[in-house]
Amino acid sequence: MKYWRRLAKHPFTDRTGTTKVRQIFQNKFIESAAGYGIAAASVAAALLLTLLLWNWIEPQATPLFIAAIAVTAWRRGKYPSLFATFLAVLSIDYFFYPPLYAFEVSVNNAASAAVFAAAALLISWIDGERKNALRERDRLLTSERKALRAAEEADRAKDTFLAMVTHELRAPLNTILGWTNLLEKGTLDEEKTRHALAVIGRSARTQAQLVEDLLDISRIRTGKFHINARPIELCAAIDAAIESVAPAVAAKRIRLHRDFDERIGIVSGDAERLQQVVWNLLSNAVKFTREEGQIEIRLERAGTHARLKIYDDGAGIRSDFLPFVFDSFRQSDETDKAKHKGLGLGLAIVRHLVEAHGGTVSAMSAGENLGATFTVELPLLAEVCSGEEEEIRKDSNLEYV
Repeated sequence: MKYWRRLAKHPFTDRTGTTKVRQIFQNKFIESAAGYGIAAASVAAALLLTLLLWNWIEPQATPLFIAAIAVTAWRRGKYPSLFATFLAVLSIDYFFYPPLYAFEVSVNNAASAAVFAAAALLISWIDGERKNALRERDRLLTSERKALRAAEEADRAKDTFLAMVTHELRAPLNTILGWTNLLEKGTLDEEKTRHALAVIGRSARTQAQLVEDLLDISRIRTGKFHINARPIELCAAIDAAIESVAPAVAAKRIRLHRDFDERIGIVSGDAERLQQVVWNLLSNAVKFTREEGQIEIRLERAGTHARLKIYDDGAGIRSDFLPFVFDSFRQSDETDKAKHKGLGLGLAIVRHLVEAHGGTVSAMSAGENLGATFTVELPLLAEVCSGEEEEIRKDSNLEYV
């Protein structure tokens, strides 16, 4: 019955969308009928052999029937063996014991019948327990294999991640050391000196961001990550993050469209951390959007929540990787790692930051080269006093670097 309930809830369909419940029902019916057919055939064979060998085995009529029940239980399970028991009892009573109305049933026959019934039921019960034990063993083995594969994948991911961390931290450091060495020699003119200082500053900021991401992940995984929640204006916090990515947007000549509901309301959160969420999502969108592409940012109210959507028409996300896009130590493939620098921790940090604010974050994509949409939902606060609005706006405008 449980099987059919599961089947009704999750029916199978073929390529044309036709439900295969009828075919599955027919297969299960044939399988069940075969089991009961084997039970009937086994009892019939036991009856025939008992009749043929009666002169040698009299007065014990049950041994061959016990064997038939055992074979049925072994091959087809508990319910066919119970059916075989029922047929065996009828056969023994009809062919080998006197009829009840003759009042000739001896104590030995009654005891033999009781022992036979108990033995048959015991066989059925033992076989049922054996099958349950086998199913439990298979389940445990499957679970163990899955856990082992997951552990091996996690180890490989961490090894890959450590190698990537080493490379990503070393690259800006080598740039800083190279230009610092040239500055120390004093061989650069004024223009090249300014360029060297700009490169050093940019590389230092890149390395600082990498280190900060690593520290954030470490705090999150050790439970030492905290937010300083206070009422903030979400529009102002998002605009501050947009200003931070403006140079990167301009460099790739990306069209950035902003569509905000200015009356969205107030949320309780850490302004700096929420700006970090938006900055990570926007940086990710800029990174994977081609030159002269498009990014849309929409902020709207959804009941008691504020909903932020960030859409880009860039590289998109493969369907098989989409469930893991917010996982730590996971990146889509080696091609993406070669094309786009970074540790791939930004989205993992986004998920933890949003959940720490009592919200949710999700990702959608139609596939590779079809863009992606990230949606963040945060709970809104009740209305605040008008005198607090200016202070909230100031707290929300902290610049995220």
